[in-house]
Amino acid sequence: MTLEEFVAELKDIMQTEEDFPLDTKLEDIEEFDSLARLGFMTLIDEKYGVEVDPNELAECVTFKDLLKYTDIKI
Repeated sequence: MTLEEFVAELKDIMQTEEDFPLDTKLEDIEEFDSLARLGFMTLIDEKYGVEVDPNELAECVTFKDLLKYTDIKI
């Protein structure tokens, strides 16, 4: 998955067309709620076969952290 595909998937999960810089804090994004977090966990499981630990996900502060978590190169 490319960076562009990853961002598109996240925007789809959050049901938004808004662009967010990679250093945007997840807590500042209203659309990145508990349902979006669950959608993210499902996406990573389906695309990478990796089960996301909710505690580890909670440690992700920015979009860039999500990228690092999924090992996508910027």
